[in-house]
Amino acid sequence: MTFSPGKLFLLGVVATTIIGCTDLVSEEDDASSACEAALNDRDYDTAISICDESDDEGRANKAAAFMGQAGFDIANLLSAESVSASKDANETDVLGTEDVSFANIALNVLKLDSGTLSEESIRIAAIQSSKQSLESAIDLLSPVNASRLTVDEIVLELLSSVYAIQLELILLLDVGQATSLDPSNTSELETSVATLALTGGSHLITTLKDGTDISTALKKADGRIWTNEQNLALLPSSVLGFELGGNLTQICESLGSATSNTTTPPGKSFTTLLTQITTAVGKFGSLSGSDSLSDLSDAIDTANSLEDELGAACSTFAEFL
Repeated sequence: MTFSPGKLFLLGVVATTIIGCTDLVSEEDDASSACEAALNDRDYDTAISICDESDDEGRANKAAAFMGQAGFDIANLLSAESVSASKDANETDVLGTEDVSFANIALNVLKLDSGTLSEESIRIAAIQSSKQSLESAIDLLSPVNASRLTVDEIVLELLSSVYAIQLELILLLDVGQATSLDPSNTSELETSVATLALTGGSHLITTLKDGTDISTALKKADGRIWTNEQNLALLPSSVLGFELGGNLTQICESLGSATSNTTTPPGKSFTTLLTQITTAVGKFGSLSGSDSLSDLSDAIDTANSLEDELGAACSTFAEFL
């Protein structure tokens, strides 16, 4: 899949028109004027603090401010670059297929990609902060009946929901390491783990095909989720006392099928966000028949498919959680 920012341009324009020109706002309405001015200046923290959500216009502006705080605004949208999957055998022969899904698109548009934020800890913290801002927009708009929402607000609710679930998937699946183990078969996995325990071997992939370090292609939370990277995420943290370093407990917690005291990503869970997407789509209407909406539709389809795949892993390894 190749992502072209132009495919989201029209939708992005709709979502950001409420940032509009302040000279169209009546000077008599000082509060509204100040809110619009802060949005125009991309001063989203100020806009969030002063936009009055008690009226329709203020609610729309405050939702736009939360989206802007998350990194979604017209400037970032227009400067987003195309994204395509790697076809380099040096990477694909070892790491499997690179899934350039909407998760990669989201980081690219929100300026949370590894090219913009090269330091891993800073990038992860920024992703978590962006997700919280998107969820604030959701919390502001989702309780409102569709008949009371403007077109702008409905688009914002849909976008914030889709982007937030992509960031959740990155926090859960984009683990920055890859495994040679196949998580799809429990008995084979147990045999492999027993062998590794006896030999002192490792299941982690450390080099690419040409012998270069895996870190040249694999980074945590960079939006590029490879097959063997996701396979590691779908493993339990340990099997038969052997540490695997998988992220399955956190994944199952986000699906609501496991509970523990582990460090689950903060904010709304995968299941909650998927339900929210369904609600937002219901307000918006059909996503079919429009090329500018195809990326969003694909992202929603992917999220629904992943719910089944992740749920199956939670069931398969339930005894190890």
